[in-house]
Amino acid sequence: MTFFQETRYSKAGCRSQSTNFDSKYWIYPTYSAVYEEQTFFDAFSSPDLLTWTKHNFILNISEIPWSTNRAAWAPSVARRRRSANSNVLDDGSSYDYFMYFSAGDRAGIGVAKSTTGRPDGPFGDAIGEPLVSGTG
Repeated sequence: MTFFQETRYSKAGCRSQSTNFDSKYWIYPTYSAVYEEQTFFDAFSSPDLLTWTKHNFILNISEIPWSTNRAAWAPSVARRRRSANSNVLDDGSSYDYFMYFSAGDRAGIGVAKSTTGRPDGPFGDAIGEPLVSGTG
């Protein structure tokens, strides 16, 4: 899979986060397109930084009721260990994964939570409103 391709840069650049969860590298990029097409996030994972797997549509902004359904950008994913008295998912996961993102058009900064307890989501709205309103 070709991961990077040389292109001309414009004002609508791509912003991404890279991290490592359980010895696997993850990249969470902004989909670089016109605002009307920036409606979802994908992720990429690699065990060795050479072989990459694309995880499609880990968050679809149209499923965030308070968003403008355009201009989504700047995703960032973090994980939190569940407390000892929290339920562990069927797959044995002991972490919750949260995505923070800009919903665009000044709709706000959102928080989404992995519905599967995995870093590839899918993610869904975690709090029903922007964490911070009027930004993005």
